[in-house]
Parts: sequence; structure tokens; C-alpha cells
Amino acid sequence: MSKIISALYYLFIIIILGIFSYKFYFVCDDAYISFQYARNLASGFGLTFNRGLDPVEGYTNFLWVIIESFFYYINVPLQLIMPLISFLSLVIFVGFLRKLIKEKLKFNDYVCFFTLLSVAFFPSFFIWSTSGLETLPYSILMFLLFYYLIIDDGKNENKILLISLILSLIRFEGVFFAILIYFLQILKKKFNFKLFLKFFIIYSLYTICRYIYFGDLFPNTVYTKVGISFPVIMRGINYNINFLLNEPLSILSIFGLIIFNYVFIFVFLSNNRWWGFLTIL
Repeated sequence: MSKIISALYYLFIIIILGIFSYKFYFVCDDAYISFQYARNLASGFGLTFNRGLDPVEGYTNFLWVIIESFFYYINVPLQLIMPLISFLSLVIFVGFLRKLIKEKLKFNDYVCFFTLLSVAFFPSFFIWSTSGLETLPYSILMFLLFYYLIIDDGKNENKILLISLILSLIRFEGVFFAILIYFLQILKKKFNFKLFLKFFIIYSLYTICRYIYFGDLFPNTVYTKVGISFPVIMRGINYNINFLLNEPLSILSIFGLIIFNYVFIFVFLSNNRWWGFLTIL
């Protein structure tokens, strides 16, 4: 398949994603929590939901709020620009996925095309691409960190450090996934302790500043939502069952992900198949 045709099918995938994203455009109600924090910050009232009251960290997406405050300050409607940023991150993801399939996994253009086509028709991608939330950028950053740190053997340390910091700042739990991906290097016996230490020190400084400003180690939502109890466990089980019933293609995606993970771990990370099994778990 020529480069022109290859570029055309990539453009075709993006057009499909654009049509679906436009058709299912919506701004999630949760996005307006961040919008409120961004408005107050841009207006000089600090990171607070209610002006004049003590600041409470009622968001979990610090960097997303900072980006929103910038656009609010220059009078760009948040309900338009933030979904656009989410959609652009989806376009970047499709591009890197194409690069992974062709250059790293060495599949041909036809396999690549049908793989990207399955992404384009997967509801979770195009629905959440316009939610106004950081969901897709967060997911893409996780993929990029895994790509550059594990698949690309950690060759570009500055890029890896930047991506891991953005991932950790754009959602609170991002730091845990960043640490997990760093430690996956151990499977390749290439753990870059110096790079990890830089990341840890910078993020620790941010955490100290958060604690000084808000007086709490974790965001308020952690204290109100996180916990282990029977109702919480049942709510999680019901949520996942409803998700699978509403999106049956997700079941195929899960099995495909398990197979891909096993093959990927076996081929790229270790010759010990038990590492692949444990990583899937």
C-alpha cells in the first residue's frame, strides 16, 4: 500500500471520528466543576469553588483546570475549546497507535486499517472526546508514557519526564499509573532510577505545595468517594455489568487486550511467559 493511500485511510479514520464526535457532542455536568474553579482562578479568587470561602480541592484534574483558566482569561468559551482539545488528543492517539502497529509490531497496512477502524467505531472514544473532561487526554498520556518508556526503550528522557509529569498533574491517580509504568522497566532490566528520581522529586514538590494551599494530602473527592464496603463493591460491579451490556463490543475488546498484552509482554519484555501472565492480572 503506497504512502498516499496509507495517508488517505488515516484521514478517513479521522473523518469518521470527527463525524461521530460531532453527532454525539455533549459537555458532561462534571466538567462544570472544573469550569467553576477555572473561572475563579482566572478572576483572581484562587483555586476555590465558592468565592470568599476557604479553598477546598474539589477537583482531581489540576492541570486541566489550569488550562481552562487560561482560556477563560482570554475569553475563549470553555464548553467549546475543551472538547476540541479532547478530540485533538484522540487524533494524536490514533496516529501513535498506527505507528505502533506498523513500525513496532510490523503488521501490514490492512491490519492497521481495520484496527484503527475498530477504534473509530468504539463508542467510548468518540462519546468522551467531547465531554469537556480530561478523560481522553489522560488516557492518551498514559499510552504515550508506555510507548516512550517501554516500547521505545526510554531513549528520550526529557520527553518521558515531561509526559509522566503531565499525566500525574492532569488527574490525581495519574501518578500511580506513571509509577507503575516506570517500574515495568524492571521486566526489561532497564530501570532508569535517575529519571524516576527526577520525576519523584518534582511531583513531591507539587504535593507539598498542594498540602500547604489546601491543608489536605488528597483531593476532597478521595475522602468522599474512596472506601471499601459492600455497597461500594456492589455499585462497582453493577457499573461494569451495565457498561458491558450497553457496549457489548467491549467484551471483545477485553479479550483482545488480554491476548495483545500477553503477546506484547512475551515478545518485548521477557522470555518468561509467567511475567506476561502476572502483568495481565
